Amino acid sequence: MKFPGVILILLQVHLSNGEDAHCSRYHYEEQTLAKIVRMEHRLEELEKRRDADCHCPDGWVTFQGSCYLFSQAEVNFLDAEVLCSQTGGHLVRVESEQENNFLKHYMKQLKNAHYWMGLSDMDQEGTFKWYGTNDVVSFTDWISGEPSNGGGTEHCVHFYHGHSYSWNDAQCNSLMKAVCEQKSK
Repeated sequence: MKFPGVILILLQVHLSNGEDAHCSRYHYEEQTLAKIVRMEHRLEELEKRRDADCHCPDGWVTFQGSCYLFSQAEVNFLDAEVLCSQTGGHLVRVESEQENNFLKHYMKQLKNAHYWMGLSDMDQEGTFKWYGTNDVVSFTDWISGEPSNGGGTEHCVHFYHGHSYSWNDAQCNSLMKAVCEQKSK
């Protein structure tokens, strides 16, 4: 919304009355509207700069400095990591409630499916780390009763669509879609 035309109209109408008592009030209004215009311009510049700083490849979605790709192919956990690395990323590492909520909201808009994330306890049962790192998970969103390590064979984590995309452990050879992540460029 632009206000310069409004400022000119207000000045013309009020100054044409010739009332000096109203001049100071109109001068104040003019200054206020000018400040609003400057703030709008600054906001537009910041948004342009942010969008330029957060560039994601085509088909990827941006959120807080990261880019996300929601694969269509159903693959096992290790193949999901390979698929993500071939696109320049890795399986998603959910680091905050805000990021988790963003991902869950986005997946709810897609066709119901399970999605791999990059979390597993393959190295040590019950110690969940982000794949390819020694980083132990700090934020979690487990379904009640999970992780269960059902049958002693569930070591990889996915977003479970039947429970609003909360987290569940599953067998790593299960076939699911993947959420890939890379830092925006």
